Amino acid sequence: MACQMEDMITTSFNTDSPLHMVTPILNRAPLKDQVTSLLREYIVKGKLKPGSKLIERELAEWLKISRMPVHDALVQLEKEGLVVTKTDARYVIQLTQKDMYEMSQVRIVLERLAAEGAAKNNTPENRDQYTHLLQTLQEAIDRRDIDAFGDGHMEIHRSIWQQANNPHLQKALASILGPILMFMASSVYVDWENTYERHKRLIEAIQAGKPQAAGECMVNHFVRSLTQPPESFEQVMSY
Repeated sequence: MACQMEDMITTSFNTDSPLHMVTPILNRAPLKDQVTSLLREYIVKGKLKPGSKLIERELAEWLKISRMPVHDALVQLEKEGLVVTKTDARYVIQLTQKDMYEMSQVRIVLERLAAEGAAKNNTPENRDQYTHLLQTLQEAIDRRDIDAFGDGHMEIHRSIWQQANNPHLQKALASILGPILMFMASSVYVDWENTYERHKRLIEAIQAGKPQAAGECMVNHFVRSLTQPPESFEQVMSY
């Protein structure tokens, strides 16, 4: 659906009001899910720029739907950290380099717990899933497809979160998912091969059922993200 919508857009997205955009065509899937996915993509990729005011009425008019699905979508995106509520309305989150650094520090702790939990819950079915996810990531790297690379990268982490089987941990990680996606989508620095190798080592530790090794691999993976070039963080604020 997102790709079809992308083809229909003929105007600039970098405006504060969605009424300047061509109306997407929504299908029969639940409207809340469609609106959430659409707005998430527009925010993550900078089509709705940081600080944009999100007025339910305007969004509903743009999409030609009622306000309820829009309201529900904005609530979900706020849970993901992409939207913030102020006294007058909701706005697209504005991130600073300090925000991204601090969120990365929190994420390291949470992701380590997830990796350790996933290693404790490893099954043959999970091993097959990770093999497929690594293959998908490698194919994206071979094509130098940044969108597919980001999607594959995050799908590995989501699978680890799910396998950890800790709903409280999943909820905490989901609360910073939006800024993570914004950073990945806008980063000017992509460490293709090393990112693949770090994920491969992480998955091998999980598949071997070694919680301590899996946790250490996860920490090593994220230490690299904290030492990325400053322009990687600055790009998030300016796209």
